[in-house]
Amino acid sequence: MGEGSGGPEVPIQIENNPSLGHEVVNVDRDRVETSWAKFVPEGKEITDPNKAVIFLQGWPWKAESTTTWDQPRAMSEEFGIAAYEIDTKVDRIAPDSLNIEAEAIRLFLEKQQLKEVTIFGHSEGGI
Repeated sequence: MGEGSGGPEVPIQIENNPSLGHEVVNVDRDRVETSWAKFVPEGKEITDPNKAVIFLQGWPWKAESTTTWDQPRAMSEEFGIAAYEIDTKVDRIAPDSLNIEAEAIRLFLEKQQLKEVTIFGHSEGGI
């Protein structure tokens, strides 16, 4: 389904907070904005760079919303692996938008070279 990236990755580092990123990917004929916050265990080595926890929050939260950072941050600390909070947005109203967004997330995970992930979500992110 995916066709790769439609724009450059833009990493942002904020002191004492997760690294933030944003890119646009093409999924078939749709452009999907994908944003994320990446958490790593503070003061610890990541036990396995191929594993991660993925948190998909509900609408209208964004990866940049500090309100929802406690969950992925705690998971990262507890398990000693990276944790990502990811949000996606399709550039048009589409009846299959959740499938399109799921493919954008799959492309993101592939790009990060993550082989084993645990995904949890809240509200629409749980769908």
